[in-house]
Amino acid sequence: MAQQLEFIIRELISKNREGSFWDFKSEPHDNNASLLHDILCLANSLHKGDKYLIIGIEESQEGTWVKGLAQNQPNRKKQSNYIDFLRSKSFSGGKRPEIELQTLKIEDNEIDVLIILDRPFKPYTLTEDYKDRGTTVKAHHIYSRINDTNTPLNASTDFWIVEKMWRERFGIDLTSLDRLKALLKEPGNWSMDIGNSNHFYHLIYPEYSIILSEPERFYEPYSYFYTNESSFLGTAKFMYHTTPIAELEYMYCDEMRIMLPVPKTGYLDLEMGDQWYYHYLLDSLNGLFLYLLTKGELSLESRGMSAPFIIFRDEAEKQHFEDFLTDNQPLLEQTAVGFAGEFASRNIKRVGKEFGVDPAFADKVYQLFNRWKSNARADEL
Repeated sequence: MAQQLEFIIRELISKNREGSFWDFKSEPHDNNASLLHDILCLANSLHKGDKYLIIGIEESQEGTWVKGLAQNQPNRKKQSNYIDFLRSKSFSGGKRPEIELQTLKIEDNEIDVLIILDRPFKPYTLTEDYKDRGTTVKAHHIYSRINDTNTPLNASTDFWIVEKMWRERFGIDLTSLDRLKALLKEPGNWSMDIGNSNHFYHLIYPEYSIILSEPERFYEPYSYFYTNESSFLGTAKFMYHTTPIAELEYMYCDEMRIMLPVPKTGYLDLEMGDQWYYHYLLDSLNGLFLYLLTKGELSLESRGMSAPFIIFRDEAEKQHFEDFLTDNQPLLEQTAVGFAGEFASRNIKRVGKEFGVDPAFADKVYQLFNRWKSNARADEL
């Protein structure tokens, strides 16, 4: 992820100009109202993808260059500072921009990149004015960014831009598959009787439905992480009216006590040999189906037992973690197999089965992911 981000930022710097989804600042903001205004404008940009507030870049008539930031530079913030700052503001509907802060070293200088993540919740607006030393971000004003220009503080963006924001938020311009993905994020709006009915449908848009095949008994390594290894496999067809638009495998584990999508298998090329682990990508259809089946809780637990399925936010986070594991392979040897891994390994040995995925290794990878995720920097492990 860091390498991919660095490539993106270098490309933007090389353009020698700002754009609709990136903004340069030579120094950290000394006025928090100006900071909030910049974040709102970028968050409401119509650009499809993440947006970047790049701090430590100087602009002049000759172009842009990397000025860099000092370790203890005044007004420089950590990610937690930005998150707390946004949480303290009153946003319409409780929807506020999601951000990440990454520090990059370019040309021997540190710069901060505040990433405003691409989410379909535009327009972001305040319900109360926010003031800082004479600068006011106004409530109920919709700020945005067109090309390299922010909406002025005392104005709202053009109506046609606001219309496009709402069309994105309600999924009006989406394909049927993308619309389905958006609806899967609303578990409370689905009629589901898991275990008793093979037909799920959206209560507001019933033309979107899921039809389940009759499950058949099967066994995989993750079957043995649960108290009862009896598990069943079926197919879920995602329908728009009478047209199938996607298909996934689903499973019942722990003798039909928990229903989950079948996880994907991740591959690692390590010095100890080829190894595999299990995961979901939360922004994929499989991950969104998990979100629906677990009613938004993303719980994998049944009767106190759980399988080591890693839930990644997206492919970029998955790649970032795999790069970390590849660069820190001794950590895998140093990590003790947890109770879940030992439990599954013992049960598989008991029934005399062999699988390509080692449950003990999958358990160790799962532990390392949780540790990696909880640290601000991977090298703190």
